[in-house]
Amino acid sequence: MTLGAEGPVAPSISAAGGYGPPGGAGAPPGGGFGPPPGGFGGPPPGGFGGPPPGGFGGPPPGYGGPPGFGGPPPPFGDRSAAEAKIKAPAIVMMVCTGLGAAMQLLSLIMNIVGTGVGVASGDGDELQRIMGGAVGAVMNVVGMLFSAFCIWAFLKMMRLENRTMAYVAVIASMVPCTGSCCYLNIFVGIWALMTLADPVVKQAYQS
Repeated sequence: MTLGAEGPVAPSISAAGGYGPPGGAGAPPGGGFGPPPGGFGGPPPGGFGGPPPGGFGGPPPGYGGPPGFGGPPPPFGDRSAAEAKIKAPAIVMMVCTGLGAAMQLLSLIMNIVGTGVGVASGDGDELQRIMGGAVGAVMNVVGMLFSAFCIWAFLKMMRLENRTMAYVAVIASMVPCTGSCCYLNIFVGIWALMTLADPVVKQAYQS
């Protein structure tokens, strides 16, 4: 029983003996609710088509990586890249050490000439002048030999040979009064030490 506009309404009884909705909603249309006549249709004539002629194309012309990145970094063990890195500081160290050797040679000449002039003057201090000149001459010779060793070590450094000797020569050249060109080798030596510690250079020394 349901409630109608004017009171309760009794459910109707269908012909088959069952209960139906109030007022008799009736049955579905004949044949059921099937698809519309002719069906839902298929794809349009000729199909949906493929990609446009020539394809979708690639990226626009000139597309590449971010500017300034260039190519990949040189791999470890690349001797040409390591030689390019080590060449400049080695040459500058050799030039500075060569200037220091020239100064030592000039000092040696001045010691010899000064000692000879002092002894020839005959002022009574001949022995002292000879001892002073001899000590100075020995120091000049040692400085020139040291400079020659450093230049030889820097040549091997340019060829990526004997990294330990290169470290010894660079550090020793940074010490003042050892044949280096005044204090210039201190700054150049720091540059050379940083280059020797570069991973590409280290790997090239080990290869």
